[in-house]
Amino acid sequence: MFGSSGMAEEAGMFKVHQTIGSVLCCKCGIPMQPNAANMCVKCLRSEVDITEGLLKRLKNLNSNKVRLVHAEFIWTEPHSKRVKVRVKVQKEQMEQGIDFFFSNRSHGVKFVEFIGKVAPVKSRHDKQLVSHDPKSNNYNYKYTFSVELSPICREDLICLPPKVAVSLGNIGPIVICTKVTNSIALLDPFTLRHSDAQVARVSDFGKNDTIFNVKTHLGHLLNPGDYALGYDLYGANSNDMELDKYRGLVDDKARVDQDKMVSEYEQFLKDLEENPDMRFNISLYRNAEYQPSEMASVTDGDELPSVPLEELLADLDLSEDEDGEDNMME
Repeated sequence: MFGSSGMAEEAGMFKVHQTIGSVLCCKCGIPMQPNAANMCVKCLRSEVDITEGLLKRLKNLNSNKVRLVHAEFIWTEPHSKRVKVRVKVQKEQMEQGIDFFFSNRSHGVKFVEFIGKVAPVKSRHDKQLVSHDPKSNNYNYKYTFSVELSPICREDLICLPPKVAVSLGNIGPIVICTKVTNSIALLDPFTLRHSDAQVARVSDFGKNDTIFNVKTHLGHLLNPGDYALGYDLYGANSNDMELDKYRGLVDDKARVDQDKMVSEYEQFLKDLEENPDMRFNISLYRNAEYQPSEMASVTDGDELPSVPLEELLADLDLSEDEDGEDNMME
């Protein structure tokens, strides 16, 4: 065959290329290559359902109450005809918790044990006598199991109290939760190998040129121009007493701002005493419990500026009646 084609080329003969004919789709009428169904690919997808034999709906799953977030097939044996599906649903968080009722105490105990295997919990159980038959000496109890789940989730930033940090080997105090099972795995990023990086917040793009110089333990993964998730502690409002026990953990800028706020408030009170015009729309009351200090020194000369007594309103008395209503008497 190769010899004949070569001879045809040497003789100057040409070879006719065969073209595949086209037909019109019986649905939409566009030209296409012929097939057994005489329909194009789009029409086949609209007419034939390849998921006809699959499960379309799960029983006892109300779409109005829960939302399907993930579904996947579970591997089974090759010769098995069963198809298992693992479904993850999401439901609105309930602040007061969820109550489960079981007909048998053993079922409730198994459920509590199951939760304790997959999540860190703190549980307690109580029982209450419902009825008693003295003739047959039978007691009917109502058992109650209270389970409290840990609010810590994966990738949460945690600030450990001083006693807990010391008991865990003096780690932290700022750690990251890496895994949550029946125990919580914590990672101290400050003990890892660090790399210097310059980062900027996405919200600042186009507004300012603020750049932060940080140390990260992800230097072997990050490249220039990459996007990464992190915790912005620079703008965090930390007003917890536990954080004040750590030196250097709270930003000095926050402490300076707090001292500045106190000084500005004192300056505002001083301006009120010196400037009568500023006291025009402000109601000032006398403090009946105020007693001048006996150790205060009396000096000759001009007195310090103060609010005149005639500008102060009468004593303000706040009392509660038996009905619980507040009355203001002048």
